[in-house]
Amino acid sequence: MAAFDRILSGILEFDTAIDNIRLGDNVVWRVSELSEFRLFMEPYLRQAIADGRNIIYFRFASHEPLVENCPEVKTIEVPLSHRFETFTVDIHNEIEKAGRDAFYIFDCLSELQAMWATDLMMGNFFRVTCPFLFVLDTVAFFPIIRGKHSVHAINKILDTTQLFFDVYYGAYYMPCAAGVGYSYSPYSFLKSSDQSAGMLRLVMGLGTSAVDRTEGSYPRLVSLDMPEKTVHSTYADRHRYSQGKVEVINTSVHDLEHLPLCAIEPEMPAYLQNVLIEHDFDAEIRLREMGRRVSSTFISCKGLVSNKTLMSQMQRMLRCIQDEYEYFIILYIILQLPEV
Repeated sequence: MAAFDRILSGILEFDTAIDNIRLGDNVVWRVSELSEFRLFMEPYLRQAIADGRNIIYFRFASHEPLVENCPEVKTIEVPLSHRFETFTVDIHNEIEKAGRDAFYIFDCLSELQAMWATDLMMGNFFRVTCPFLFVLDTVAFFPIIRGKHSVHAINKILDTTQLFFDVYYGAYYMPCAAGVGYSYSPYSFLKSSDQSAGMLRLVMGLGTSAVDRTEGSYPRLVSLDMPEKTVHSTYADRHRYSQGKVEVINTSVHDLEHLPLCAIEPEMPAYLQNVLIEHDFDAEIRLREMGRRVSSTFISCKGLVSNKTLMSQMQRMLRCIQDEYEYFIILYIILQLPEV
């Protein structure tokens, strides 16, 4: 098989949403508990068996095995010693023996933190293992547990892995945000914007609604030379012309669903609410005047567009690809953020 060939995850809607996992991808799943990881690992495993893949399970943690009684899978038990170097070399030796095009499932990497007494070593293990897997055109699934690691350790993983997915809602999956990037803005929606700076159409969750117009739901339009600017001057207008539904994958039935913010917001971690959601303070004041102390929120992706480093990186990335192709480009993007 060729590098970057598409592979099937076992969940058709997921493959469509992310344009497939590719050979060479390391896929990290941040979950609250391992049962959430199984929602994605088990379809991946069934698909890999059906496709006749060379499947290897690295067993090293104290939790219940992720794969049992499966003759199509080679289970390799690696002692989780106190020595980072010994453990890492043992894993790498097995990867080298397996060669190209192998499909891997790893036990929970969060267990490495307990053994090595620091999650930075867990990040280091991933940084030296991920590139080795990548050059051999493998696919590897890794779970980590939410809230167990420092931002620095998670950043090491984010900087190295090809795919990082955060599973927030048990049976539901969505990325933090997704959308479409244009190296040249197809239209000028702000009077003083520079179309050559490029633009983004951002949404919370899966990015289909940033591409396909949905009635009553609007993406956040971002001019990359002035990313925080918006055509709407009042909270009421920004609320009215915001994203109405969030697209998620219901992993229990393997189907796409469009959910209102009120169905998702209570389950969202606080850091993600701060990044993606904004309060309609004018509406909240009016509600309080009527004796109703309730919050009124809407999706604005404000924390993303106010992140100067991220917006600058987006602009440079789009320009770099445009320069390489010597033509305007459109890029589909998925954004994941470290938990802080």
